[in-house]
Amino acid sequence: IIKLAQLSVCPVVPVVFAGSAQLRIGSWDRMIIPVPFSRGLYGYGPELRFRRDGFSPAAALARLQAGLDHAMAQTSRQLGVDFSG
Repeated sequence: IIKLAQLSVCPVVPVVFAGSAQLRIGSWDRMIIPVPFSRGLYGYGPELRFRRDGFSPAAALARLQAGLDHAMAQTSRQLGVDFSG
């Protein structure tokens, strides 16, 4: 997504979804499946732009991760659920 954002000169908006009750799958990505009838909420982080000049892949990935973490923290606060685990 970072490379596409650079090539297209389009911003990236980190988007997350969280449910008030969920099942966590023990896979590599720790996928979460919301339980039926639980409350769900979408959240988003700050708009991110990735420039081509002075590009550092590690720094770009860290910025994207920070944006996703910010969105998830904000969403979990609104739901009253801790997703840090």
